[in-house]
Amino acid sequence: MLLSAWFALDDSAELMRWLPRAIEQFPEQRQYWLQLAALYLQEENDTAALAVLDTAYRKRLLVEERELLNLIHLHRQVGTPYRAGQILAAGLDRGEIEATPTHYEQLADTWTQAQEPERAVGALENALRLGAEDGLRLKLARLLMQEERWSQAYRTLDEGLTDFRDDRKGEAYLLMGIVAFEDGRADLAREAFSHAKAHEAVREDARHWLAFLDAANRP
Repeated sequence: MLLSAWFALDDSAELMRWLPRAIEQFPEQRQYWLQLAALYLQEENDTAALAVLDTAYRKRLLVEERELLNLIHLHRQVGTPYRAGQILAAGLDRGEIEATPTHYEQLADTWTQAQEPERAVGALENALRLGAEDGLRLKLARLLMQEERWSQAYRTLDEGLTDFRDDRKGEAYLLMGIVAFEDGRADLAREAFSHAKAHEAVREDARHWLAFLDAANRP
């Protein structure tokens, strides 16, 4: 009864004092955990809110997708992205979080923040399998380029050429040229840069690369 009265009065101080006691007495009451975390967030105490929600998660009390996503967001915000990635990956695997391109992109960003590029690549590949828009294919290619996985980056771009929007196709060709050059395939690089030159947004970059290739071939 007291808790209900304090909620009605919006008495944060009393709620902060009594909610931990309520949790200790009734640990299975998930609303108490959520209410205490909300109070900490209201006070901008993200670390304390995270501790409460993480404990509730381990007790399997977070059952709604938005609750899990809030926990994941908090982990990233306070600088524990690896834990965020574990929770998001588990939620996707168990069906607690809907398997959508957006959520897999979020997983990729989380693994990237945690400096886990291999896992980030896998997440983006899953997003593409679920029909992600072509911008994610470019994002995957750039990530593969950072890891110097040239052949895989080239294949990723090549497989999506027919699907790229016109305003992205030039960038795709430019990246293909760079990847082919780094992979020691100058002929493929020249072909890709020649295609890129037809797209105004990357025309100058493509011309510079073609000039560089010409200069490199001079005796």
